[in-house]
Amino acid sequence: MSKIFFILRADSHIGSGHLMRCSRLAALFKHDDITFVTPALSEILGNTISDFSRIEIADWNEAVQSVSELKPDLVVVDCYELDRDFETLCIPACRKLAVIDDLHNRVHNCHILIDGNITSRPEDYKNLVPETCKLLVGQQYNMTDKRFLNYRKNHIRDCFATGLICFGGADPVHATLKTVKTIAQSEYLKKMHYTVITGAANPDYDKIKFFLDNSEIRHSLLRHSTEIPKLMNEHDFAIGACGVMGNERLCIGIPSVNVLIADNQKSMIELSQKYNIGRLLSHDNLNNKKLLEEAVAYAQQHGDEIRRNGQKLIDGKGNERITVELKNMLE
Repeated sequence: MSKIFFILRADSHIGSGHLMRCSRLAALFKHDDITFVTPALSEILGNTISDFSRIEIADWNEAVQSVSELKPDLVVVDCYELDRDFETLCIPACRKLAVIDDLHNRVHNCHILIDGNITSRPEDYKNLVPETCKLLVGQQYNMTDKRFLNYRKNHIRDCFATGLICFGGADPVHATLKTVKTIAQSEYLKKMHYTVITGAANPDYDKIKFFLDNSEIRHSLLRHSTEIPKLMNEHDFAIGACGVMGNERLCIGIPSVNVLIADNQKSMIELSQKYNIGRLLSHDNLNNKKLLEEAVAYAQQHGDEIRRNGQKLIDGKGNERITVELKNMLE
């Protein structure tokens, strides 16, 4: 049995994507001792990793101290704040160190680097990792949960009746609130029934609930859900963030309005230019009724093409490939 540390941050400012992808990877190490090393998590976010041990830290120096004292076999770092300086302090106390990154904008000191972005290439990390570092880069290492593969769509309705709205666990740019307010202004968009998932750390939940309860929008409102794959399968289309959830929508094949809510999601621009995966909007575009109407109408008109393209791009098996590589490295 190996001792494995996942070091990351998740909160209402940066979102829960790092926590989600690490927890899904951790779940594949069924017989190992898993510990998450994180700054304080909200109760809801903490509950998502309740099956694992946790060390709460006040700063990254405490994370280094925990690694030094407990000497894990493997440390997995998934945090844009951390780079070679932090990793170099951890490496002497662990057998192997892996980094999850998708920005290729800083230098690392690691044994394996994981970047499952579809548009990423090994050459993106030239001079950013040691020569001996193994690169797991590109779409075959995309970290979308395998459960989404099990809920793939096999057809798209000609006329949309149900929409799913979700911008991840935190929604720091208030995209959910913007979206429902714009839908309320549109006779076309109000024809449909919506399931709105605010996310566990969304600060706008009360505002969203009040607005929806006093609007004409037919809706179901969820604070959080562990059934995202099933919900994506059951709905005709989705409006949501790029990033982790954008990849999940591609894997299932749900026609979507893809919304950029963070700088690290800009690779979706290149992806959209190469493949028809639905219209791409900025979060400010969500305030524009015409743009949102056009994006949903486009998803409806090209639904089956969008479904097929997304399913070709992400096969849902990336985490299994990553797990094999990490386990081989520890043997």
